[in-house]
Amino acid sequence: VAAGKPRQILDAALQDGIWEGTVVRVRKNGEHFTARMVLTPRRDGEGHIIGFLLISKDISVETSRNDQLRLQSVVLDSAANSIMVTDETGRIIWVNRAFTETTGYLLEEVVGQNPRLLSSGKQDQAFYHVMWETILAGKVWHESLINRRKDGTLYQEELTITPIRDGGGSITRFVAIQHDITERTRALEGQRASELRYRRLFESAKDGILILEADTGKIVDANPYIMKTLGYSYEEL
Repeated sequence: VAAGKPRQILDAALQDGIWEGTVVRVRKNGEHFTARMVLTPRRDGEGHIIGFLLISKDISVETSRNDQLRLQSVVLDSAANSIMVTDETGRIIWVNRAFTETTGYLLEEVVGQNPRLLSSGKQDQAFYHVMWETILAGKVWHESLINRRKDGTLYQEELTITPIRDGGGSITRFVAIQHDITERTRALEGQRASELRYRRLFESAKDGILILEADTGKIVDANPYIMKTLGYSYEEL
């Protein structure tokens, strides 16, 4: 018995008139299972105890399902990406900790709200029309967009929205997974800007420049000055 020793359970039932709790029991084949048990004393006409009435229900499946749900909840709440769950109308019913870390909004601040509270105004109505058209058709929608945090700062994210259906096939939930790509986007923009500056310098240099393959020595690029100096076209070099 997991919830207490048999003697303690009996004493509790005698004292309070009833004992109710969860216990671990053993089947004939030695298998353990979880049960919800209710124990009450039975008395004769003079109030003397003549026995106990025990009602027991196997809740192993229910317990296993609850354990699985708790595990799923912990996993979702611990996920690195922001997760938002809405009802079929788009009202927020749950967000994880990563959502709070990314947006600055607490769970209690967004429950019942529409996700448009994150809108930056950078996407037009046509953008959201396509999104709703896609997910209401039961399809997964994926796109990058710019949203606004609680403090007003903008951030870029990759957003995937998946419709969730019930047993009858009706859409009852939408799960949105948001991946903050602000820093990655900045790095890529910085890289592109650096490459553009390099290209401008390469094209405008007053020295002849050839770029060769390291292993073969073949020319892979040439700037205008070297072509003018040698008289060869880009294709010829």
